[in-house]
Amino acid sequence: MKPHCLNLIKDLNGGHILLKILATLDFNLTSNIYEELKLNLFEISTHKHSCCVLQKLIDFLRPEAKADFILKIISNVSHLVVDKYGNYIVQYVLMQKNADYAHRIVKIIKDEIFPLSKGKFSSNVVEKVKRF
Repeated sequence: MKPHCLNLIKDLNGGHILLKILATLDFNLTSNIYEELKLNLFEISTHKHSCCVLQKLIDFLRPEAKADFILKIISNVSHLVVDKYGNYIVQYVLMQKNADYAHRIVKIIKDEIFPLSKGKFSSNVVEKVKRF
């Protein structure tokens, strides 16, 4: 299934099937799928359908896997914040109400906060950052 998971998560219906598989099966049986998704996290975060599926996936990840995914997202935050779908993922990370995650995001975008606050997509992230 690993070679097909990227196509599945990008598909309107396939993403829901992939979520169901990951939610139902033991993490040890699906760890290779998680690794494949984590490797392609930027592509998944910037896709119309898969960014929504990713948000749901983050909700039921085990704590250590959730942290891995979120830290990978944060490592791409400067590119995601200006993307029409990626900004939703950054906002979702901020909504986790984790001060460490928020601090890391602010540290990355603070020097560009003025231009980002005027951007069509990034301004939404700046609004969320203001709440921390």
